[in-house]
Amino acid sequence: MATILFVHGTGVRHGYDEDLTLIRAQLGGRLPAHTVAPCHWAAPEHGLRADLGKQGAALPAGRFGRGDEDDPDLEIVLWGNLYADATYELRLLALLPAQDEGEDVVTPGSYTDALERLQFRLARFSPSSELDALLASAGIQAVLLPAAKTMAAAPVLDQLVASGELDPELLANALARAVVAEAIAQAGAMPVRVASDSALRDGLIARLSLELLEVRASRGMKTWIKQSLGQALSHSATWYLRRDASVATHFAFPFSGDILRYQRDGVPIRDFIHATITAASAPVYILAHSLGGVICFDLLCTEDLSGHVAGLITAGSQAPLLYELDVLAGLPFGKPLPDYFPPWLNFFDQRDLLSFVGATLFPGRIEDVKVDNQQPFPNAHSAYWSNAQLWDSMGRWVALHPPPQAPAD
Repeated sequence: MATILFVHGTGVRHGYDEDLTLIRAQLGGRLPAHTVAPCHWAAPEHGLRADLGKQGAALPAGRFGRGDEDDPDLEIVLWGNLYADATYELRLLALLPAQDEGEDVVTPGSYTDALERLQFRLARFSPSSELDALLASAGIQAVLLPAAKTMAAAPVLDQLVASGELDPELLANALARAVVAEAIAQAGAMPVRVASDSALRDGLIARLSLELLEVRASRGMKTWIKQSLGQALSHSATWYLRRDASVATHFAFPFSGDILRYQRDGVPIRDFIHATITAASAPVYILAHSLGGVICFDLLCTEDLSGHVAGLITAGSQAPLLYELDVLAGLPFGKPLPDYFPPWLNFFDQRDLLSFVGATLFPGRIEDVKVDNQQPFPNAHSAYWSNAQLWDSMGRWVALHPPPQAPAD
């Protein structure tokens, strides 16, 4: 009976057994003649994974603490998302209720007139002389008005205005942040001080918010900055920001630790996988995720396992990229795959930023298959096993790539 050997990727501390159960359930009906076997190289008893030797003594106190409403990092996380997508906060406001739990329910349409006026002012915005001076200092004077027009025409703003449920002051604050983020994006390669000076940015946001609300007086700028940001971060959207902060911190370890451990000395890990392969019932099809695909690529380039391995199947693998960067132990860049390297099926998802393709690098030796895991990154990186498209493609591929027949005596 043939074997599907599941080699996991980075960061696996919990959930390997659950993944193995899911894989067995998915393949049971598609490849009933194949046994799914584990290759859990990061199990603690093997001593092959990266671990914090003193439970994180090197981490500054509080760095991984998340969830407090007063967490100052929430603002940083918010801006990290706005720099990537200026409509980020607006889209959150469109998804989430207009009021927190315990507050009076806002009747749909209550603020429609005020929100329509706000959108109208944004589309035809003309900064005061005070704001214009701030824009010049910030380096976005030339792109502020185009950015304002872009945000005024954003479909998500039409949606928020039509609902009429959002407090105009809250929307003005969010719009000011969106406009500045869009202006930074439109500035492109042009250096803009506002992208690196948070105090200048916050002052600019506060002034722009006031002028969108047709309040030209200072009104105590420092107090307004605090109230403006506090209003956004006390909104229900903080749950999403908190989640993103958790992704940014906890995804870094043990994910990066396992990669660094393997790059420092990958031989023991490759030896463990080699022993697991040769102990399994041949022929073996290796199913490898993420770093697992990199490890198996190195192993199959340096060891002739053609007598055991009938195929390599990777999902979310960085092997093609690392080969192109010429940082792999198994194969220098420019050198072709060895003749004994098995047929290779590689799954990638456009939303999985840790998945790469190899058809141009290894012509005729790899089949790249695009799947859609219907998840944002980083969730997309761990969602392959729930994707029926992957299992259907894999089932067909294995059937088309039977193990080579042993030569007759």
